[in-house]
Amino acid sequence: MGAVGVAAEYRLIHVHGTTPFEAVADARAAMRFLADAGRSLGVDPDRIVAAGASAGAHLACCTAFGTGEAGERARPAALALSSPVLDTTPATWQRETAKPAIRRLIELFGAAGETVSPIHRLHPGWPPTLMIHGGRDRTVPPAHSERFAKALARRGVEHERVVDPDGGHEFARFGVRGNAPFDWRLDVIRRFLVARGILPAENEEPSDDR
Repeated sequence: MGAVGVAAEYRLIHVHGTTPFEAVADARAAMRFLADAGRSLGVDPDRIVAAGASAGAHLACCTAFGTGEAGERARPAALALSSPVLDTTPATWQRETAKPAIRRLIELFGAAGETVSPIHRLHPGWPPTLMIHGGRDRTVPPAHSERFAKALARRGVEHERVVDPDGGHEFARFGVRGNAPFDWRLDVIRRFLVARGILPAENEEPSDDR
């Protein structure tokens, strides 16, 4: 794509014995680091895109919450989300998924779920958002991204929602069906970012203004 890629590591429940809130803190710390030190890595701090899939998409969203401080820079210029978790309130998941393991995971958010729930934390400065979802996703129901898209529209936030009618939760994972879904997802993301001037068009040279 002509971009610098950064994979942020975050604490995991089954490895570190932490909660989802520590994972959110780690994601936000990674965004602050890139905003502050990105130029030394060849990263334009004004064109950082937070991307992820499933729980990773939730963490990407959390980097867009901001602190409300004037002049804050530690926010992404855009979000690219696949099969995204966009609501972390247990009541929503009790209604919408039959998978006990997913329900138990969401229960870890407890009464504080709204504090890190993207659909509850939208604000006027929310970045342009791309959502890619499988129509047959039984882990994160497509209704989640549909509701989120409607919430973005009500707030006038630029967004796009793309659905693969036959896709499941990990339909675009690397290695699936000869990588065809994975390559398709990358192309959707590239076109979204090119249209917003974050990535150069194919016939343009990348900017050296870093």
